[in-house]
Amino acid sequence: MPVGAATAKIATPSANWYLAGAPHARRPLSPDIDLDGDGKQTGFLRLPHSVHRSAYGWIPIPIAVIGRGAGPRVLLMAGNHGDELEGQVALGRLIRELQPGEVRGHVIILPSANFPAAMAGSRTSPIDGGNLNRSFPGDPGGGPTEQIAYYL
Repeated sequence: MPVGAATAKIATPSANWYLAGAPHARRPLSPDIDLDGDGKQTGFLRLPHSVHRSAYGWIPIPIAVIGRGAGPRVLLMAGNHGDELEGQVALGRLIRELQPGEVRGHVIILPSANFPAAMAGSRTSPIDGGNLNRSFPGDPGGGPTEQIAYYL
């Protein structure tokens, strides 16, 4: 390489990247928070989803992480079916009340895993009719519900 030539840094996909859509296209379903970080963080998993009004849209899936140091990692999830509210309400309360000082390790909370269905108050997603509970192990190239299942 000639002296002074720029070197391009090639990004290596993390565990939050997978193939979706065209076989050669990479699209993220990634959290906007640090799943390994300490403290209490809330944010979203962002599922890219194009619609007529926006080619750059995304479906938010709420996520919280409450962590402190090394230790076990636990995932708590509700809202596979959007019309089952008890678990969603309980995990929302846990997010508000659980403090990092009460945790050793990390608690990852997905209070509404099938967020489109939860927002619609329906069992299945209004976007693609998908039933998240019946979509595992998912498909990285499938519809939104299958992509959520694949990521989870």
